[in-house]
Amino acid sequence: MCRHTNKDMPVPRPFVAQPILAPSFAEAKGVASGAFTNRPATHGISVCTLAAIIMLCLPSEMAFGQQAATEVKPPRIVVCNPLDVFQPGKTKIFLRGRSLKDASEIQTDYPGMSIRIVSHAAAAVPGRQTADETGDEQLELEITLPETVAAGKANLVVVTPAGPSVPRALLVGGDTNVVTENEPNEGFRTAQPLTVPAIVSGSIHADGNVDVFALQLTAAKTIRIQIQAAEAGSNLDSLLTVYSATGKPIAASDDQPLTRDSLIEQTLDPGSYFVIVQDANDRGGPAHPYRMTVTANAQ
Repeated sequence: MCRHTNKDMPVPRPFVAQPILAPSFAEAKGVASGAFTNRPATHGISVCTLAAIIMLCLPSEMAFGQQAATEVKPPRIVVCNPLDVFQPGKTKIFLRGRSLKDASEIQTDYPGMSIRIVSHAAAAVPGRQTADETGDEQLELEITLPETVAAGKANLVVVTPAGPSVPRALLVGGDTNVVTENEPNEGFRTAQPLTVPAIVSGSIHADGNVDVFALQLTAAKTIRIQIQAAEAGSNLDSLLTVYSATGKPIAASDDQPLTRDSLIEQTLDPGSYFVIVQDANDRGGPAHPYRMTVTANAQ
């Protein structure tokens, strides 16, 4: 039997971890093109590993064959301002919302109404509010009503290449005299006179804004004052108050069941009164329009 001495045994070499060095971008491209296919694997990197490195080095468009598609959202109408149109002929209104830029048409179910898109623009978002609440785009529309205007509402739909919007109601006409709220009317001294019955098309145009109206009754009557705002998409959380001529509060309404819109029914003696419309949270802006209907029944 042959015996080996320690002298004959090969001395084991200590294991030294060899660093795996990533090739340069040029080398990686060379592997991809076949230029380095016969090169000894001095770095200890497999072809699969190099392919993965190439995918990381290349722009996403080259690595995956196409650029990621941008998400396209359908249009959304937040609110019409004003909330209503009531005169035959042409009227300008604004639609505030999101993803309105590519609108091609406005559809409606109101008989005889035609709508033309005049312009599109970015819309500033008031402080303390968000773009989802108020919209950050607007469309200026020219609406033409027929000679005979029936009281009701028109459902408006914005159409873009991404699809149609959810309908938003625009109030049309009225059963009585319709007037536009006029500034300045923020105090008792500058109150806007109203002749009952009346419909007021108004807006709380800024934070802290209030609209004041003056009523004069020559006989005792039951007054009914109704706000339409939230139900038509307005951000207004209305607070409605009736004051005496001396500034004493007589009646007030914030929310009704199932709606943020206000309603007051109050019997009043002959005399002068003030009606105040404001936002319960002192907010306002172009997404805070309202319609107020004031009627009276004799006692």
